[in-house]
Amino acid sequence: MTFRAVAGLVLSGKRLSKAIADVHLKERRALGLCEKAQARLLTDRIQTLHRERFQNLVARHAAELAAERARYELERKAITLARAKDYPIHDIENLPPPRYRIRAKTGACRADPGV
Repeated sequence: MTFRAVAGLVLSGKRLSKAIADVHLKERRALGLCEKAQARLLTDRIQTLHRERFQNLVARHAAELAAERARYELERKAITLARAKDYPIHDIENLPPPRYRIRAKTGACRADPGV
């Protein structure tokens, strides 16, 4: 600043306070940008680690799903009409009774506490 500009600020309190406010505003903005850049460096590192872990998780789940689908397809293809006919009916008849009873008048079902 020139001497004339400094003298004008000293003589006028209003201009001095405005000049100080402007300097403070510039410093706050610069500090904010610096803090934002530092925070960005830290969050970028965290995001990179998270992205890698998540991609590994997605790949693992996709492999598990593919294996489960393949197992299901093998089981489904193994069921034939002849095998279904040979299924022992007495196994179905020996199942325990259901854990509910039907009311005679209303036909509503209620959990049976006695079973």
